[in-house]
Amino acid sequence: MKYLTGNFLVSAPKIDDVRFKETVVFIYKHNIEGAIGFIINKPINKSLWMELCRQAHIEHPVDHSVRIYYGGPVETQIGYVLHTPDYNFSTTEPINKWLSVTQGTDILVDIAGGTGPMQFLIVLGYCSWAPGQLELEMEAGWPRDPNSGWMSTEASGRLMFNTDSFNKWEIAIDGYATNYVDTLLKFETHTHE
Repeated sequence: MKYLTGNFLVSAPKIDDVRFKETVVFIYKHNIEGAIGFIINKPINKSLWMELCRQAHIEHPVDHSVRIYYGGPVETQIGYVLHTPDYNFSTTEPINKWLSVTQGTDILVDIAGGTGPMQFLIVLGYCSWAPGQLELEMEAGWPRDPNSGWMSTEASGRLMFNTDSFNKWEIAIDGYATNYVDTLLKFETHTHE
């Protein structure tokens, strides 16, 4: 199995774990040491933004209704900002041509002041898998029931930033199904000499 860094992990329809039911997870890192990702489609109460501003001593945020997302069940008190690469700070880590990740309160101050990234998601917590765990969850019992477990599909800024949270899972499932069918329908053409 190839590593899934930079892809979306999509929960299959029959996953019944409430933490991951109908989730889309952006895989931030996946290597021999395990995997880390952020759920991008589970918004938390809007009033949490004002609480974060108070904790960061931001008195007058430009926008009072920034949405915060549940990033996963691990270390839910720690926040990360997934954002477009137009913003860069010392703690910013570029991921690909359309995404960077920044941690810390400085980016929150900039977002609150209107000088942050053009597009962003603030997530609290993350998902993690031990070495080999995600591979086992993805490949167990192959060919597996496509309605249980995890599916992987290409990540996009459009789905992450420009799609309503309540539609992200359904659109990601459709994207996976389209890619899966396209792969099945591909065939090798042979030339006759």
